[in-house]
Amino acid sequence: LQNALTLAASLYVMVHTSFILSLPVLIMVPLLGYLGGKFAQKTNQLSYESSAIGKEVNLRSQELFEMAKVVKIFNRENAEAERFSTVAEKFFQLGTKLTRATINAFVFQSSLGDFFTKYMLYILGVAVGVSSGHIMTIVTLAGIAQGAFTTLCSKWTEFQQTHGETAVIRDMMTAKAEVVDAPDAV
Repeated sequence: LQNALTLAASLYVMVHTSFILSLPVLIMVPLLGYLGGKFAQKTNQLSYESSAIGKEVNLRSQELFEMAKVVKIFNRENAEAERFSTVAEKFFQLGTKLTRATINAFVFQSSLGDFFTKYMLYILGVAVGVSSGHIMTIVTLAGIAQGAFTTLCSKWTEFQQTHGETAVIRDMMTAKAEVVDAPDAV
């Protein structure tokens, strides 16, 4: 609520200070939010997949510990180790993708946001003859608005990730460990 109010108040003061300089911010803030939402969807999807694979890694390791004697009796150590390694590698790869997507989203949003809330406003303000005091006020308020909006977007992303992870935890609570019969088992 605090960030939403900060965003609204910043935009209100910006419009009353200089409508011309407020227009790019009023256009770019929703655009940046939309792009941030797209990044959040990708991050959410990867987070959900990573949590699901993490669940599978946990289940496989639990199966191996619980069924170690059975696996040993049937000479399945290598096959089970390979099965576990395959899932663990998937988990690592998804974690790498998730990290890249999160970093790319942050760099993209902060770079684009900085450009539109600082440099473009300076250039536009000088071009249309707005006083330096008004330019500084608009740039400061645009930075505050961008910060509030970015915080709102990150909270939404965090909510989506938590929702995906909660669904995986619910699935884990109902899962039962079992060693799958291998086609080459003796």
